Amino acid sequence: MRFEELGLVITGTLPVFNITGQNENKTNLKNQLILGVMGVDVSLEDIKRLTPRFTLCPNGYYFAIDPNGYVLLHPNLQPKNPKSQEPVTLDFLDAELENDIKVEIRNKMIDGESGEKTFRTLVKSQDERYIDKGNRTYTWTPVNGTDYSLALVLPTYSFYYIKAKIEETITQARYSETLKPDNFEESGYTFLAPRDYCNDLKISENNTEFLLNFNEFIDRKTPNNPSCNTDLINRVLLDAGFTNELVQNYWSKQKNIKGVKARFVVTDGGITRVYPKEAGENWQENPETYEDSFYKRSLDNDNYVFTAPYFNRSGPGAYESGIMVSKAVEIYIQGKLLKPAVVGIKIDINSWIENFTKTSIRDPVMDCVILDDGGFLLMANHDDYTNQIGRFFGEIDPSLMRHLVNISVYAFNKSYDYQSVCEPGAAPKQGAGHRSAYVPSVADVLHIGWWATAAAWSILQQFLLSLTFPRLLEAVEMEEDDFTASLSKQSCITEQTQYFFDNDSKSFSGVLDCGNCSR
Repeated sequence: MRFEELGLVITGTLPVFNITGQNENKTNLKNQLILGVMGVDVSLEDIKRLTPRFTLCPNGYYFAIDPNGYVLLHPNLQPKNPKSQEPVTLDFLDAELENDIKVEIRNKMIDGESGEKTFRTLVKSQDERYIDKGNRTYTWTPVNGTDYSLALVLPTYSFYYIKAKIEETITQARYSETLKPDNFEESGYTFLAPRDYCNDLKISENNTEFLLNFNEFIDRKTPNNPSCNTDLINRVLLDAGFTNELVQNYWSKQKNIKGVKARFVVTDGGITRVYPKEAGENWQENPETYEDSFYKRSLDNDNYVFTAPYFNRSGPGAYESGIMVSKAVEIYIQGKLLKPAVVGIKIDINSWIENFTKTSIRDPVMDCVILDDGGFLLMANHDDYTNQIGRFFGEIDPSLMRHLVNISVYAFNKSYDYQSVCEPGAAPKQGAGHRSAYVPSVADVLHIGWWATAAAWSILQQFLLSLTFPRLLEAVEMEEDDFTASLSKQSCITEQTQYFFDNDSKSFSGVLDCGNCSR
């Protein structure tokens, strides 16, 4: 594989022989003279466009490997700087977190066998800070006429998908109306995933502009236009309808709860609603729900998922975005499990720290801290910790974090990123984090039970089932002005360490020796 203007491409080559028959002694012989080599470049983006994505769920995917076990297609085949970085030869076992079953699958795929296995595996989060455990079913088979092998990976909750059916144009128009910016005050600030809904609908990085263009296009050509993907549009309109009902019938009628900055709902169909509108104006998450780290993690976890804000090393105030608490919505239709959405809130850290210190001992020699499942600091009873919210606790208190690992509160996993770029001579490490505990009061805020009510069910009737303590990752998008600087960087391998809960026990205790003292 190599780079061109097409991005990542697969180059296929074939020798060309002179097969003209020759008559010698009345015997037809073929000339074995090689005339040259012919080849073709196939863009991976073109292949992706021809394969299903939004029916696999965010944590479902497909991949292909060659006879050497190198991936040709894989969602983790993503060079950090594709404009200047040389293409990477990535083994399947390096593209995912390795285990014995995956080694077996790789060998069977190389041998051209077909098969299926369901097992529990570690899954690295989209932002590479956390590790979760999830059940996955791997199904693989050789590709006819080639020496490649193709595999499909699905979580147990995505064996079925929702195919929306909205035939009445009045209903389509009513749902579409809720997406207009004029209705953000009542319906919540709304984001639309930038997908290829119609051939003539240009995707814009500006969400408001994209919403306006989407509504104008749908009003003019209707969702059933031949140039549009009717399934995608009907699903997004249906999600727009029931998320609008959730906001208007429940959230808007609740009193403001101190410490809750925002309520949000994110759907598989591509809708994100944030209430109230003012909270949505500062929303930093990806409008493409299939690439939202918290969304994908919530689907794999049964409990509430707490996501710490990114720690800003440049100074205080980094935690102002709040702590995100999210939970997947589970729905059973005809006995089939579906997870069509994730609901959650954003917690104002200052308010919750105030409540936390009221219920904990504010003793200068006693530290009370709350860590998420990745070992990132969420809350503490001392002001000294305030500016370190979101920081990996191993950097704040290495000896205590090490002790938490030793007594099995946390486990850690080391892996290597073969697609990194580094400054010449640099050898950085990258680190990350985990999940969280059950908070009963959050359910009342989110109205999770609403999804199982008669109102929700009436909408669902329209569905058709068809470790070391490393430096932390800091995500930065590359600007055009940074391109020249990126040319000086070189491909490298970085070590990553993520922490996660590896024990079901709810309580631990112990004494940690600290020299002339104990804790």
